[in-house]
Amino acid sequence: MAIKIVYTDVDGTMVGQSGSLFRTGDGAWTMEAATALVDVLSAGVDVVLVSGRNRRQLRECGRIMGIKNYISELGAEMIYDQGKEIVSLAKDWDTSTISVYDAITASGAVDGLFKQFGDRLEYHTPWSNELRYYSHLLRGQVDVPEANAWLAEAGYMNLKLVDNGQLASRSENLNNLGAMHAYHLLPESVDKVGALRYDMKRRGFAPEQAIALGDSWADVALAPAVGTFYLMKNGFDADSTLSDALAAHANIVVTGRDKSLGWADAVRDAVGLGLK
Repeated sequence: MAIKIVYTDVDGTMVGQSGSLFRTGDGAWTMEAATALVDVLSAGVDVVLVSGRNRRQLRECGRIMGIKNYISELGAEMIYDQGKEIVSLAKDWDTSTISVYDAITASGAVDGLFKQFGDRLEYHTPWSNELRYYSHLLRGQVDVPEANAWLAEAGYMNLKLVDNGQLASRSENLNNLGAMHAYHLLPESVDKVGALRYDMKRRGFAPEQAIALGDSWADVALAPAVGTFYLMKNGFDADSTLSDALAAHANIVVTGRDKSLGWADAVRDAVGLGLK
């Protein structure tokens, strides 16, 4: 079946160094990802950004790239037509009087995590200061199962910590940890694959009509819902545990190149545009 839709992570996947569509992972200038994006959109295939970024950040990214639909904060919201319709996918959270972000703050879960993992975890500033609605954005190097076990034991069963991939940035306070990862503290019911499945059901697409691309475990969760999942080489090289994902899902393909270049190769191949 012909590909109708592309679900793509942004950072570490679609863009290169410094979050630029026009740079490779090493920082060289390139038009490959931009050209691939134009060719895919021109072929009538929708491209949906699926990211930990908030809706305002994705609106600006989408506006510049010509993309209208996106999934924000790791699946918390499905946004259509540059914000003309916003669907909240945070189940069991009443947002009539307080945002989910503020409710998480008031719960004490963030302060508790900092007390428990304070030498390994902090806010991912300055991006954590951007207006967020559903998730707290953190960075550091923690054992995610250990952190989630602590949340459950502390009574925060409706929350979870999710690893959203390795960061290029470093921290003055956590400079002895080595590789830094981005983490989201968000509702347990929220995930990227739930948002993707909502969108595909609404549009009437079969899994074989969709592909997804990403660089982390948060993205690999999309694999069962699409025909092919493209795991970026840079993500695979940075996290040896992602080899377990390949063993679990036969439809995962590791790209031959990093970040924006691997993204361009993958979408062109999937849509049948040929490699350039």
